[in-house]
Amino acid sequence: AAATAAAAAEKALRGGPSSSALLDEIPLPAPVMSVTDKASFDTSALPDAFDPITKTGRWRYEAKLGEGGLGVVYRAMDCKGQQGEVAVKVLKRHSKTPHRDARHAFAMHRESQWSLWWLHNSYDERYVEESAGLFAKYLEDHTGFSELPPASFDAKRRLYEAPGFNWDRDGPPLPARPYVVMELVRGEPLQAAIDRERRTLPSKEEPPSLAVTEKRAVLLEAARALEYLARFSLIHRDFRGCNMHLVQREGAAGPCRLKVLDLGVMICADPGQEQNCNLAVQAFRRRGDTEEKRKRYDWLPWEVRIEGATIAVNFAQPSYSFDVFSFGVLVLHLLVGKTECRAILDDLQQGARMPDTTVLGLGPEMVRRMISSDPTKRPKPGEILAMLRAGQPKPSVPLAATPLLTAPPTTAPLPTTTAKAGVSERPPATATAAAAAAAAGGPPAVAVAVSAATVAPGAEAKVQRGSRSRSRSPGRRVSRGQGPREAAGGKNGVAVGGAKADEEEERKRQEERRRRWQGSAAANSLSAGAAPAAPTAAAATAAAPAAATAAAPTPKPAPAPAP
Repeated sequence: AAATAAAAAEKALRGGPSSSALLDEIPLPAPVMSVTDKASFDTSALPDAFDPITKTGRWRYEAKLGEGGLGVVYRAMDCKGQQGEVAVKVLKRHSKTPHRDARHAFAMHRESQWSLWWLHNSYDERYVEESAGLFAKYLEDHTGFSELPPASFDAKRRLYEAPGFNWDRDGPPLPARPYVVMELVRGEPLQAAIDRERRTLPSKEEPPSLAVTEKRAVLLEAARALEYLARFSLIHRDFRGCNMHLVQREGAAGPCRLKVLDLGVMICADPGQEQNCNLAVQAFRRRGDTEEKRKRYDWLPWEVRIEGATIAVNFAQPSYSFDVFSFGVLVLHLLVGKTECRAILDDLQQGARMPDTTVLGLGPEMVRRMISSDPTKRPKPGEILAMLRAGQPKPSVPLAATPLLTAPPTTAPLPTTTAKAGVSERPPATATAAAAAAAAGGPPAVAVAVSAATVAPGAEAKVQRGSRSRSRSPGRRVSRGQGPREAAGGKNGVAVGGAKADEEEERKRQEERRRRWQGSAAANSLSAGAAPAAPTAAAATAAAPAAATAAAPTPKPAPAPAP
């Protein structure tokens, strides 16, 4: 087109046709939108599609948003009503015989009714507006079940969810293309943001990865959603990142906000539903024929995953335990990524060490309870929500330095060593670790061990390399003259290991240990009168179990003369 226009212009300059004739020769671009335009997909088979020529139909389908096991979701515009731009979920064909798709249509009917009559029904005494806003709102039901008897939703559930109901034989006739209408939720799936963080070369056009504060906000919103479901005894059963949308990122508008989508397999924890064999109640029975495929269903609790069971387990009591397990897996996805989570989940079930989740506002033991093999040990949503709102426990190390696996604590954790300017931050070494290092022939170390049972809140230990140790806790001061010569067993559980003899004897012992110490540890050698350096976190961690039983306070020796 550009070449033709240039040739025509040159012809006009040489005395060619008039400007009006020139315009006739220049091809004009087609309009951006035409009444005869068609979507990039075939809309002829979609229900109640708007025809711009005949002006019939209601929905102008604009784009395909996604596809799941139950249906396909499209963005559409309401050309006749007042709904505006919406999401239309159309049932997929599962069988060549239409009546055999009735159970899938009932599942779609049921998911719309959970929203219309339960979660978003302001006349229900359990309704909470702020919590209901965490779920995508359903607007209309066109599955055909609303017109079928019995009239009430609860009566329909009792009929069509009965264990003896035969869908192949008794399935009711339905419209050609059953569908439901939902509010259009903008944003991006949470799982997309999680996966993007683990990619080595993310696109510059993509949104940034989730910050730690955003991950905490996401978990807080998700916990609130679970607490709201528990008010209705509802089980989502598909509570994972691909069914949650980030509708707002952290910024000037406020914190990160989340919306939960897809209630397609949600059921109520009515009596007898735990092992109901009705096909409309069961879900995720076919999980693949290989171990790799089965691991993709990582959000399903252990009791639901039992292979080869004669009786299907839809969920276990307490009813919230299903979604709480899924919540725990979501925590691990946010922390280590989807692939790593699937690789370690089975090991965690067998008692492997739990990743350090404190950076996300949840203690490792809390997350271990979430994915416990015993459903009764899983915490209630309110308990999870309380910990997240309190913001405890706080992370002891930066996120980038968080180790993948940490041993489950058997006692209260030690407080974090506060580093001074120019000194890198590290976990505190213990006096017992220093004793173990000395026994192994290494250089002596000044260790600050704080007993969780005796230290008052706010007690702080500071260690600075190359200078005298100073330890401060409520009710105690350590003078400069004491330095590393303070003996173990001080007040509030603060113990400072040091020389137990005069200056000359200590210097000889240090020289002997220095000769036996090899490698990089030689850099920690101490001159006479200088405070020894604290051992590394790895050395302290390795020595702590062995020295824990041998640790005992020693009587305070007489102070040595100042150097």
